Amino acid sequence: MDEAARGGGSRQFSELCRRFQRILNAYAMFFKQEEFAAEKEYRLVFRNPDRSRIRFREKEGFLLPYIEIDLSGKKDLPLTGITVAPKNHVDLAKKGMIQYLELLDFEVPVKLSRLKLRY
Repeated sequence: MDEAARGGGSRQFSELCRRFQRILNAYAMFFKQEEFAAEKEYRLVFRNPDRSRIRFREKEGFLLPYIEIDLSGKKDLPLTGITVAPKNHVDLAKKGMIQYLELLDFEVPVKLSRLKLRY
């Protein structure tokens, strides 16, 4: 594989490597570290979304892409709970999430993550 990456392999082998890498990249989006299994979260992965819908937010010096999803009027979402990730002011984050859910008229329990905050 290194030989193909340096351009020394056959064209067929190089194309096979590129395809394999694309497939692995696609599947990797659905895997999380084992330590986060207790969170019981679901990942939503969008491939090639409408670029006009992509928004960005800043977090700790990084630009993170996201897509806005309108939840207004959709009270039948299959949410059984929300877990607030570890952070410095986790109590404020939990209170903020509870208030946000009340504003949207959602009745979903909010709990704190059992994972420890790491730097």
